[in-house]
Amino acid sequence: MSFDYLFKVIIFGDSAVGKTSLINRYVDNTFFTEVPPTFGVEFKTKDLQNERETTRLQLWDTTGQNDCRIPFTSSIYKNAHGILIVFSLIDEKSIQEIEYFIREIDDYCTDKIEIILVGNKSDLPNQISNVEELVKEHELSHDFKIFKTSALDGSNVSTMFEYLTEQMKLKNPKTQRNIQKRTDDDDIIKIGGDKVPEIHKEKRKCC
Repeated sequence: MSFDYLFKVIIFGDSAVGKTSLINRYVDNTFFTEVPPTFGVEFKTKDLQNERETTRLQLWDTTGQNDCRIPFTSSIYKNAHGILIVFSLIDEKSIQEIEYFIREIDDYCTDKIEIILVGNKSDLPNQISNVEELVKEHELSHDFKIFKTSALDGSNVSTMFEYLTEQMKLKNPKTQRNIQKRTDDDDIIKIGGDKVPEIHKEKRKCC
């Protein structure tokens, strides 16, 4: 299948903030109360079509566990167009972790990458009341767009991904996109029935 746009999106965040659940809700419109932790990097795609163009999003789901977290190097950021940093609206520690991910992103990324902060679990009670102020303390003088979402009931999930997609298109305009329609086959290999990124060839085991 060929695409007018092929965007690579990396999802970072602390453990148990709902990164995988957000992807499942957006791609498959599903939600599971029990989700096994992600080790290393996992991968899903979402195709968007209208009468004018076709867009494929490659969604890279990364581990959030500190003891299993890959020290991400420039390889994972290669050809990336967007990054989501996910935190929990009921867990202040996950907000503090934003700073860790931003420092790493600043080391490897260019200004052409669209970065969004995502506060997940908006459906739960006892949310942190001053979340915006706390985020600003840890985003290192950046002024990123913040979305509050719920993977459980789907609130704002599609809106957030749609905004991200439009911003990536603005930063990668038609004059700069692929002159020939491209596929993602050059960037991924096939294992079983699923296609996964090339980086998975030597996927590290946790612990």
